[in-house]
Amino acid sequence: MYNIKFFSPLLLFPIFLFFIYIQIGIPNNIFFSFTNFFILAFGYFGMFYYFPKRTYSLCKIVFLFCFIFYGFIPLRNEVNNNIIYGNSFDILDKIKTNIIICFSLIMFFFGGLIKLNVFEKIKKFSPQLKKINLFYFFLFFFIFFLILIKYKFNINLILFRSVDLGYDFVIFNNIFEYHFFISIIRPVPIVMLLVYIYLYKKNKKKLNQISKINNLVLIFFLMSLSIFITSPFSLARYQIAALYLALIFLSLKIFEKTFIFQIGLLGGLFFVFPFLDRFRSFNYENFNFKFNFNYLNKAHFDSYQNFTKVVELNLITYGEQLKGALLFFIPRSIWNEKPVGSGKLLSDLNNYENWNISMPFIAEGYINFGILGSMSFMFILGILLSNFDRIIWKLKRLNQNNLIIILYYLFFGNIFYLMRGDLMTSISYIFSITILFFIITSVLRIAERVTFK
Repeated sequence: MYNIKFFSPLLLFPIFLFFIYIQIGIPNNIFFSFTNFFILAFGYFGMFYYFPKRTYSLCKIVFLFCFIFYGFIPLRNEVNNNIIYGNSFDILDKIKTNIIICFSLIMFFFGGLIKLNVFEKIKKFSPQLKKINLFYFFLFFFIFFLILIKYKFNINLILFRSVDLGYDFVIFNNIFEYHFFISIIRPVPIVMLLVYIYLYKKNKKKLNQISKINNLVLIFFLMSLSIFITSPFSLARYQIAALYLALIFLSLKIFEKTFIFQIGLLGGLFFVFPFLDRFRSFNYENFNFKFNFNYLNKAHFDSYQNFTKVVELNLITYGEQLKGALLFFIPRSIWNEKPVGSGKLLSDLNNYENWNISMPFIAEGYINFGILGSMSFMFILGILLSNFDRIIWKLKRLNQNNLIIILYYLFFGNIFYLMRGDLMTSISYIFSITILFFIITSVLRIAERVTFK
C-alpha cells in the first residue's frame, strides 16, 4: 500500500516542469521541444518509479543521468545557444539525437524486465568473511605508509590533486605506474574500511556494549586515516563518486527512505561536485567558495553535444571502438594500432583543443554500430544492471549478508561515469575496482584462517 509520499513526484512533475520552463525558456523548434520533453519525462519517472520498491538502484542512476545530461542540460544549452566545442549544430541533428536517445531509453526499460537466473550465482563469487585479525591492520597500515612514501610525505600532494608544488604525474616514472597506483593502490584504504564497516554491521547484534564502543572507535580511527590518505580533494571525480558513495551507502540507512537517493544525487551533482571541481587546479591564492550555475555551461556537461556531433558526422567504426574498450588492458607498446578512446577520436576529427572529452554510453553504441548499436548497448545494459539490482535487493529483502553488496555500492559512481564515458576509460576503471575488491576480500579470507597469538 503506497502513501501520498510515494505519489508526490508524480503530482509535482507538472509544477517541476513548469518551473524549469519558466526559468530556462522553451526552445523555438517544436520537434526539439517535444523530443526533449519525452527525455525529461522518461528520465524523471524512471529515476523515481522504475522498480519503485528499490529505493536506490543502478538503473535509477541511468535514468537520473539521462534526465540531467540528455534532458535538462540540452534544454538549457538550446535556449541559451551555448556551444561547448566547435561550431553550431543543425537542429535536425539534435532532433535525430533526441529520437535515438528516446528509443534507447525504451530499450533500456525493456532490457531491465528480463530476468537472467545466471545472476543468482553472483553471490557465490565473493569470498565471505566472518571476522578479521591482526593481518587486516598490518595490510591497512602497510598500504597507508606506502602511499605516504610514494607521495614523499608531502601533505599538499596527498590532500589536493593539483598544487603549486606539482601534479600527481611528477612522482611517477611512467603512465602505467601512475594508473596502477591511482586505480589499484590508492583506493585500498577506503575499500578496506568498507569491509570493516560491513563486518561490524553484520556482527553487531552479537556484540556487547563495550565491544560495540571499541568497534565504533576503531571505525572512526580507520575512517579518519582513510579519508586523509584518500582525500576527496585529491582524487578524480569518478573515484570520488565510486568510493565515497559506497562509504555513505554502507554507513548510513538514510537512502533506504523513499526518494532520498534521487534528491541526494541531484544535490551532489549540482552543488557538491562543482565545489570539489575547484580542487582540480587548486591554488591557495585564487581559490574561493563562490558558487554559480556557470558550471553547467562548461565541458563537464558536454555529453549530449558530443553525441550530436557523432550523429552529424555519422561516425561509425563497425566495432573498432568496442574492440579497443574490451581489450583495454593490452598496452599500446604491444598493440600499435590500438584504437584511441572515442572522445579523443571525435576530438581529433574536429581539431578540438581539448582531447579529454566525454563520449556517453549511448553514443558509444552509435559509434560502433549506428542507431541499432545505441539501442542494443542500452538494452544489454538494462539487462545487466537490473539483474544486479535484483540480486542485491533479494539479499536485502531476505536479510542475508554478502560481501558483494560492497561491490554493488562501488558500482554506483562507476555506472554514472560509464554513462558519461568514454567506454574505454570507464570499463578500465570498473574492471580495476572490481579486481581490487576481489583481491582484498580474497586476501582477507585467506588471512582469516591464520591464528595470531
